[in-house]
Amino acid sequence: MGRIKSEDGKLAMKLLNKLGIELYEINLSDGANLIELAENLNITTYDASYISLVKKLKALLVSADNEMYTKAKNFVKIKHLKEI
Repeated sequence: MGRIKSEDGKLAMKLLNKLGIELYEINLSDGANLIELAENLNITTYDASYISLVKKLKALLVSADNEMYTKAKNFVKIKHLKEI
């Protein structure tokens, strides 16, 4: 496969920027809460970060992950991708 060519990488970054995706930082207090949430739900901190962000933003989480859907539905608004 190899490395991405510089010009391809730059083009990919420009296209990603056009999507207008917002990035959110995780600070130390968020990190501690993520670990606690992950332990309580028996999920990864990666999944816990999505649940935590959705809760903070009062947004809807859409997931195709059955386990995440089952575990998150008591904490945040969530829809399974099949419902969309």
